[in-house]
Amino acid sequence: MRHISRFILIVAGAGLVWWLAGCGTTRVAGGKAYHVTAYRPHNPSAVRVKVSLATQNIYVMEGDRSLMAVACSVGLPNKPTPRGNFTIYSKQEQKRYGEYGFSVIRALFILLRAPTGVSDCMVKPRRSFLRW
Repeated sequence: MRHISRFILIVAGAGLVWWLAGCGTTRVAGGKAYHVTAYRPHNPSAVRVKVSLATQNIYVMEGDRSLMAVACSVGLPNKPTPRGNFTIYSKQEQKRYGEYGFSVIRALFILLRAPTGVSDCMVKPRRSFLRW
């Protein structure tokens, strides 16, 4: 009886270790690592960011040249994404945004302001595009 109890304890412990090993971060896109190719602009003052609500993509453009394209998430029908032209008013390299119950470490956020004064839009670009 003692050996059976010990065996059950070992099997339960191994099962727990196996179950906890599955708690790691998973990969996206069918098991492949997520990678975004970005190019350095020739003229940083000519760079603009376009967000497509239809395709849910962010495009960083320099004239007609695409520097980066990345998938994004847009608003919901009851909370639509604001439309219009926005101006960058602040760059915060060490921003801790905790609205969702977590903070992003080593993230760079650009805060945008619409002509109406609404400032709840955030974009997270690649660091290589911005000069501090």
